[in-house]
Amino acid sequence: MQAVDETLELRLQELGLTEDQIQDTIVAGVEAFIEQQQQAQRDAQRQQQDAAASRLRPASVEDDFIRGAEDAEFSMIEYSDFECPFCKRFHDTAVSFTRNNEEVNWVHRHFPLPNHNPQALQAAVGAECVGHDQGSEAYWAFNDRYYETTRSGGRGMPDQSVLDLMMESGMAEADAEACLNDIEMQARVEAMQEEGQDSGVTGTPGIFIRHNPTGQVTRIPGAVPLPDLQNRFEQFQQQVAG
Repeated sequence: MQAVDETLELRLQELGLTEDQIQDTIVAGVEAFIEQQQQAQRDAQRQQQDAAASRLRPASVEDDFIRGAEDAEFSMIEYSDFECPFCKRFHDTAVSFTRNNEEVNWVHRHFPLPNHNPQALQAAVGAECVGHDQGSEAYWAFNDRYYETTRSGGRGMPDQSVLDLMMESGMAEADAEACLNDIEMQARVEAMQEEGQDSGVTGTPGIFIRHNPTGQVTRIPGAVPLPDLQNRFEQFQQQVAG
């Protein structure tokens, strides 16, 4: 390496550069090389993320509780943790966003993080139980209420348990208790989490917007503010329009 540096320095001296100019040129060359390597890493990471996002499961009335028109042109698909403070903050953003954009429906899938369990997992199972017992409207009412009242971080709601909220959502106490311990419901939540991981989700909220006619997907980088979400959506609309 030293021989290479000396050869380069001799060539620069032949050009009549001063010592300071030579050092500046070498430093600039090294910095440019480092930037090229970093850009190559960013490009490779982006390609990996795009490949993962392409495996995102489309919204399905058979497998998802869809908020908004089932045949909407776009779907916002969110992998979320009921006890994640960023998910709690994003929930209000998502409510406003889907109200403002009727061409977008919203799918909420579960991604309970280990550091928020057992509360996050129990809430996810509870939501699924409510949805399957009482329907989509009750599922989303459960979600709204939970995000509104949870203290986040695995601490749950201050004045009621998941079981209480399930009963408030219309389930009989015996049915709610049985469903919370239902292995199939727990497996359903675990399957969603595995799907999310396969689509590149590593933290929550993991958010995608999918153009349903073409299958094109854009990834939203976390709990962005409403203006940012709207701007990214409009850019994606332009992209799919060609």
